Amino acid sequence: MGLTIHYGLSLPGRPSAATVKAKVTALRQRCLDLPFQAVGESRHLPGPACDPEIQSDPSLRWFLIQAGAYVYFEYDSRGVPHMTEKFGEDGQAMKVNAARIIGFTVTPGPGCEPANVGLRLLPRTTKVPLKDGVRHVELKLSPATEGWQWSSFCKTQFAASDSGGGSVENFSAVISASWPCLITRGNLVLTWR
Repeated sequence: MGLTIHYGLSLPGRPSAATVKAKVTALRQRCLDLPFQAVGESRHLPGPACDPEIQSDPSLRWFLIQAGAYVYFEYDSRGVPHMTEKFGEDGQAMKVNAARIIGFTVTPGPGCEPANVGLRLLPRTTKVPLKDGVRHVELKLSPATEGWQWSSFCKTQFAASDSGGGSVENFSAVISASWPCLITRGNLVLTWR
């Protein structure tokens, strides 16, 4: 028995970094109040510290990868890219690193992979290659990527496996007691996919 939980968080409007920090701190406290196996320290990372390729702390790599997002674009007849909302038939996808991250890591229980939780901002623009692969253009990201957001997943499939350190009871506890913590008061919005 197993499950992968996909989730997304967003904070509507244009809140200040202090407001975002307060919301993430409250969410972390809620996690500490529930029966998670472990709740990591809050992380506040700006600019280049958000790049998993140059970050010097290897323990942050997966956290930073999950904080980024894919953006989509298509080439016109002249080989010039244009951003799109979704991955189209002739579309391309490109990973964009976060510009700022406020978040933490939770281990729901034995046999579960860590869940990275928080909010991040993407840069307003990114360099996208022309179809010739040599030159680049700076493109504004889609409005759907604006604001403080987070989208990630957590595999819990081994929570019920003896080999993963879990049990059926553990799996039930992880799913029923822990994940509702992500629904918080205020305007932090949770989406399940």
